[in-house]
Amino acid sequence: MKNTNVRFDLNLFHLNYRVNGVTTPTYRVISATQKYPSPFNTESTPFLLPCTVENFGGELAVTHLDPSGTPVNWRVTARFFRADNSIIWSQGFNQSAAPFDHLDCDVTSSLNPGTTASTGYTVLSTVGNFRDWLYQPQDFTFTPNTPVRMELTLTAFVADGTFKTPIIDTDQSNNVLDIWLMLVC
Repeated sequence: MKNTNVRFDLNLFHLNYRVNGVTTPTYRVISATQKYPSPFNTESTPFLLPCTVENFGGELAVTHLDPSGTPVNWRVTARFFRADNSIIWSQGFNQSAAPFDHLDCDVTSSLNPGTTASTGYTVLSTVGNFRDWLYQPQDFTFTPNTPVRMELTLTAFVADGTFKTPIIDTDQSNNVLDIWLMLVC
């Protein structure tokens, strides 16, 4: 089994959302990792989203720190948790999808050793083509105006495009980002 060392690049982590057909400017968020907590995005100071949010997502980057390593494919998994750490489930826009508790964003372009690559992602949508398989605003309104935690987890895979063979990451402390959000109604 191969080893590698990939990490989220905290210099490129942006969020944006869309309301009434208008997309907001891009917000740079100083997010927390397991190793580096952030004073700017906590349960007490969450990123605020209006109840009428139509799309929510952003852009993030990943760096391959192992200069002598092998190219990898990478996946970012998004999950949402309430403050008590219970997971938030969804069935998508029409409530017709099989219940899901996470979303995977597979990046099929290989990440080469010593390089950084970025990707966009959408985790919530009421208007997009894939809204039936994405989180919805009502998924976060069990207790209105209460923060939820979005956990983004990075996983490296053998660069064959199948995302079936994970590669052991030698430093997983920089593979998880926690972003606190709150739907304001």
